[in-house]
Amino acid sequence: MNVNQHGLSRHIPAAIRRAVRQRDGFGCVICGSALIDYEHFDPEFAQAKEHDADGIILLCTAHHRQKGTFLSEDTIRKAMDAPAAKARGFSFGPLDPGTTAPSIAIGGFVGEDVETLVEIDGHPLFSISAPEVPGGPFRINAAIYDQNGHMTLQIVDNEWRVGFDTWDSEIVGPRITVRNGLGDIPLQLRCEAGKGLVIERLNLAYKGTRIIVDHEDSFRVETRSGQTCAGSSVHVKGAKVGIQITGDSLALGVSGGRPISMHIGEMHFNGGGSRALILTADYLARAGKISTKAFLLATAAR
Repeated sequence: MNVNQHGLSRHIPAAIRRAVRQRDGFGCVICGSALIDYEHFDPEFAQAKEHDADGIILLCTAHHRQKGTFLSEDTIRKAMDAPAAKARGFSFGPLDPGTTAPSIAIGGFVGEDVETLVEIDGHPLFSISAPEVPGGPFRINAAIYDQNGHMTLQIVDNEWRVGFDTWDSEIVGPRITVRNGLGDIPLQLRCEAGKGLVIERLNLAYKGTRIIVDHEDSFRVETRSGQTCAGSSVHVKGAKVGIQITGDSLALGVSGGRPISMHIGEMHFNGGGSRALILTADYLARAGKISTKAFLLATAAR
């Protein structure tokens, strides 16, 4: 039913849902899974006259089904006092990148069959590893930091994790949204089962470099040397590194000795005020497919 005997709707206001998520560490109080239901516990929904965060808990689908049969009220109350996600330090959820090389899209920059999508000073921020056994899944690993140096989200061998000290993390369908405050979204990503990930919004900062995605069709890189690279519809396939920042250099499509291809719809580059470069699909049609060791956009800042 959509309303109970007191006329209370099942729709829980956003502020109440957020308060419950924050209190429970963004995961099921029993196991910490971030794939959760909002469960009216005290009182049950049928008797509730209002949506009170103190009477609502987070339960994953499995533990929600066990409530009242295999899972006692006493166990749930104890878990409310010490939620599993807070005990382990993070809530978590699974990824399924599939058994063929997945792609990761950072806004308008798409890496397909790319070993490391972003690398800064030798540190991989997004990487894809081969299956551990034949026929197994590829493995995605990532460490995403916001402008305050806080780890927004971590992916460890296809398990994504959000720290309980995050201001807010919300899962709606295949989309994960992390917030540092109202309207402040450092990360929003969409999981595409069997295919990979799409980063729809991003404000990443690491070692003085920022990568910004305002919407999923574009991206912008700002290095600590004052270089900026912005573009859309950029597709790199087969590279060892998609975006590489080393010292004062910025490179796209580092092959590592492998044949690669790159398509660029549009790209604007500014080398710290000294020069600018605009690449479009028409330019690449004349230049031909890029398959060199690296497509170097900038060397040392001047």
